[in-house]
Parts: sequence; structure tokens; C-alpha cells
Amino acid sequence: MVDRAIRYAAGAETQERPAQVAMIGYGAIGFEHGSAISAVPGLEYSLVCDRNEERLALACLAFPGVRICTDLQQVADDPNIDVVIVSTPPNTHAAISMQMLRAGKHVVSEKPFCLTTAEADAMIQLTQEQQRTLTVYQCRRWDPDYLAIAQVLQRGTIGPVFHMETFIGGYAHPCDYWHSHEPISGGVFYDWGSHHLDWILQLIPDNVV
Repeated sequence: MVDRAIRYAAGAETQERPAQVAMIGYGAIGFEHGSAISAVPGLEYSLVCDRNEERLALACLAFPGVRICTDLQQVADDPNIDVVIVSTPPNTHAAISMQMLRAGKHVVSEKPFCLTTAEADAMIQLTQEQQRTLTVYQCRRWDPDYLAIAQVLQRGTIGPVFHMETFIGGYAHPCDYWHSHEPISGGVFYDWGSHHLDWILQLIPDNVV
């Protein structure tokens, strides 16, 4: 900070390089993540890591110039990478996130954050020790229906909220592949349920029971 202040006072160029972002796991929403990164000033979509060569080819087609690799350690060892998005099956989130934190990277984990409170505690403790940022991706906070509900509550249109129910579902099998397979995802509640729980915690300021 002192160095930046001196350079600013001296009239030196203060513009910093964009933060280099790597994505581990170019799956169903890989394109959405890449598009979001590319649209944010100050971020640069730099590296995609996946064991599937076809997915890597899709990433290169969608984002010309992005580098690719198949080994997690290459991401961890890359000194140019500042931020890592972990978009792999949930039962791998904790281990991969902690590997990247130990390598000095900031980490954004896809939801669900991890599968157990013990994993969550270990991840949080490590990010404090490493003095890095660790967060979970919660895209549903920008859904139009949620924003409309939040606006109604903020305006006090319907008065105090004392009970809330949320639901998504149907008669088909919930999601597919690992999204509702408990050993991998924690179960279907951890998939969409994490979004609904997040909505409730954001909408109700009091303790939720």
C-alpha cells in the first residue's frame, strides 16, 4: 500500500494487471462462468483445467486464447493465477479448494460449498491462515423472482415475515448424474436446497429455526 501511494503521489502509472482467473472443471455451466468472468473489468479468464479433452476443446472454442491443462497441480503451481473457481462434483470441493488455498490462490467454490461442517470448518480455518479469500458461488441471488420478493419485503408491503416456504420439484427424478446422488453431492437438498436456504437466510433478518 505504501509503494502504491508513493507511485500515485509521484504520478506513476497505477493501473494494475487484471486478476487472472482459472477454472477447475469445465462442466455444464463452464460457458456461463467464462462469460461472466470475461464481462467483468479487472478479471481475465486465463486457464481451464479438466480431465476431459472434449470439454477443454469446447472451452478453447468458446474462449479463444484461454490456456488449458489436465492436472490440478499445474493450476496450483502457476504463479500468474490469482483466483480459482472450483466447479467439480461437490465431494471434491473441500480437497481442491484447500489445495488451491495452500498454493496462495483466492478460491470461489461452486455450491454446495462442501459436504460436511468439518470440511467447512477446515476450509475456513485454512483461508484465515493463508490470508486469502474463500467464497461460495450463489448465482440465484440475482433471479428475478427472488429480487421481486426481496423488494416487497424491503418496502414492508406485506408486513413482517414470520413463516416462509420454498419449493422446486416435480414428478421426474431430481436433477441428473451426481446432483441428487448422496455420496457425491450430499443429496438433492444440497443441490437446489442450498439456493433455497440461502434465499431464506437473506430474506429473513432474524434467526431461522
